[in-house]
Amino acid sequence: MNVIIFVGRKDAVDLLSTNLQKSNFDCTALHGDLQQYEREKVLRDFKANKVKVLVSTDVAARGLDIKTVKNVINYDIARDIDSHTHRVGRTGRAGEKGTAYTLITQKEDRFAGELVRHLETSGQVVPPELLNLALKNSRFKDARSNTRGRGGRGRGGGRGRGRSRDHGKVNPNKEPIQFQRATTSQPKPSRWQ
Repeated sequence: MNVIIFVGRKDAVDLLSTNLQKSNFDCTALHGDLQQYEREKVLRDFKANKVKVLVSTDVAARGLDIKTVKNVINYDIARDIDSHTHRVGRTGRAGEKGTAYTLITQKEDRFAGELVRHLETSGQVVPPELLNLALKNSRFKDARSNTRGRGGRGRGGGRGRGRSRDHGKVNPNKEPIQFQRATTSQPKPSRWQ
């Protein structure tokens, strides 16, 4: 099983890769400063399972089709939600299942909002911690509160008889957090895709 760890900057790729190697992880680095033959060797070794962990910039986010990649870790957030989607798409290829993890800090509340919208659009449950972080972003919070009151008259948002665009469907991600309950007794890892 192979893992791709996405990092934002080339120097950070080298640093993380070196630290993982020092900790006895079978790891290699991939970024745009490598020569073409070096990049090809890194990818060849990764595809052949000679190396299990690939630390890379977004140079590996598109066009890389390796069926053995089961996990993607976004060590640094992507520059935008489209790049995030391409990163996450490196796992679960050809109908296989995979998991993507995104490490996100308190300073990245803007991206947290984009990620919440993305997860909701794709029908996935939003972890409460991610929603709480997103709500710290004033733009996300304002947009969220503006959409809750719609459905009546004014500005063309109504659909008659007070129904909203979702035609009465309940979205668990828009319910207050205190109403979300865990369904199992054992915690599962969050799948922030």
